[in-house]
Amino acid sequence: MSNPLKVAYFGKDNVTTTDRGFGNAFAALDAGRGFALKTQFGIDVARVSFRGYSPATPEDAEPITIDGRTERDGRATDWTWEPFAWPFPRFPKN
Repeated sequence: MSNPLKVAYFGKDNVTTTDRGFGNAFAALDAGRGFALKTQFGIDVARVSFRGYSPATPEDAEPITIDGRTERDGRATDWTWEPFAWPFPRFPKN
């Protein structure tokens, strides 16, 4: 097992960044004759990046004798669109 102080010291400059944006919009319209039209749109966008360093660990029972550098970049986009029409009851006026 590696020395925890060594792991903490060499990991102090590791950087993980997460950026995310999301939102939605909708609209509804009375189409007349007892029908309504509605649409809805939503989006979720994310970006994650990581940069890190792993030192050699010759002191371990299963030693790693080379230093390592890791860089990762991930992106995701999720969106939905829901158009629909539906009848709605008309209530008698009092």
